[in-house]
Amino acid sequence: MNTSKEQTLDDKSWAGNYWGRNGALRQELAKHRALLHNRFMKWHGMNCISSAYHSAAGNAVAKMRAQWWFAPFWAIVALWCAERALRWSNKLWNESSAYEKTPDICEVRQSICRKVSAFLPWRRRYLGEASCAVDNGLLLLSGHAHTPHVRPLLLIGRADILLREGKMPEDVRPLVNEIREMADAVIIHLSDQSTLPFVIAEKRHYARVYRHLADLYLRVGWRGRAATCRLKMLDLAEESGAADQVLKSRVR
Repeated sequence: MNTSKEQTLDDKSWAGNYWGRNGALRQELAKHRALLHNRFMKWHGMNCISSAYHSAAGNAVAKMRAQWWFAPFWAIVALWCAERALRWSNKLWNESSAYEKTPDICEVRQSICRKVSAFLPWRRRYLGEASCAVDNGLLLLSGHAHTPHVRPLLLIGRADILLREGKMPEDVRPLVNEIREMADAVIIHLSDQSTLPFVIAEKRHYARVYRHLADLYLRVGWRGRAATCRLKMLDLAEESGAADQVLKSRVR
């Protein structure tokens, strides 16, 4: 975690400081829109823009649940951000070729599509789009460089989709356990290098992984394992400055 007085843009985003004139959302959009004019970075820029809107939408939903007296305001903000996340994701997905898509693009796409299909009744058809993005992302993993968190997040997407499509919880448990074993192995490796910027970034992403694992374990009926994953999420969030994950953990 950055300990200097000035937060970096990543620090702001992971801390959940999205809003206002100097908020992370405005700065993220300005930074990544500049990439749209570079033909080599265009798709990365679009992916980052859709991801920024998606993360901000999740933060707004969490604030809507936590601050009931401001719930109508945060509901409008969440809807506005979610629709823009989907618009940018659709633009990227439709305009880029199969060769230009990466596991990271697929991971962001599946997360956006899963969330809008769950929370917006008029977007339910996007669950199928999420499944397509998961399948593409997993296929691309072997041929592209990617950071460790991408695979477990894609598999989390698959587990969520299986449960929402009616798969029995006991049939999804082996997949959830596989994801947790994968995450545990990475965290053990990262614990010896806790001061490196890459390690801090990965701990933030793994706080997100354990947040989703806690939710999945609840849905498949293993409350004890859900509690363990939530504790790991809290530890990683505290170590890396990912307070936004703690706020979002209160929202399913």
